[in-house]
Amino acid sequence: PWLQFFGHVADRIASEIAPVTTLDVGCAHGFLVEALRDRGIDARGFDISEFAISQVRDDVRPHVWVGSALDPIPGRYDLVTCIEVLEHLEEHDADTAVANLCAVTDDVVFTSTPDDYREETHVNVRPLDYWTGLFARHGFGRDLEFDGGYLTWWAARYRRRRDGWPSVVADYERQVWRLKEEAHNRNVVLLEK
Repeated sequence: PWLQFFGHVADRIASEIAPVTTLDVGCAHGFLVEALRDRGIDARGFDISEFAISQVRDDVRPHVWVGSALDPIPGRYDLVTCIEVLEHLEEHDADTAVANLCAVTDDVVFTSTPDDYREETHVNVRPLDYWTGLFARHGFGRDLEFDGGYLTWWAARYRRRRDGWPSVVADYERQVWRLKEEAHNRNVVLLEK
């Protein structure tokens, strides 16, 4: 099931974002790296677990390594993915990890569970506004047009912003208006019924 899931994720990334190079931070067994490479994308990845890296498919193994998001990341990538990783880091390490991601790309697809406190390794479970704030400190804004529902409902895409605060504010206002209009129209229909 994981190969099928990550195959679908890779299809969406390939068709909607179309990166030439990618890095999967916290790649575990390398399923996303594998799926992206199978689609012709120069994908790489790293994970803190030597065991996980040892399980990567043989032909993909040269493109993955044991490493930490807290250490400087080598290379430059069109897209960095970080899926369900940073909630496992202590709060004081989160900004370092985000800074390291932002240092090697202008585009990040990111997920971090906002509400799973039961998992004992989740030591920094935060809502999306927390992560958005960390990315903003490094010049990244949330791409409000991105629908990462193929990953999870809380998936976000952060992109380096070079167009200043007026554009960021306008993006948020556009989304607030869309959501309010959608809610209003739904309420009108419900009241009529």
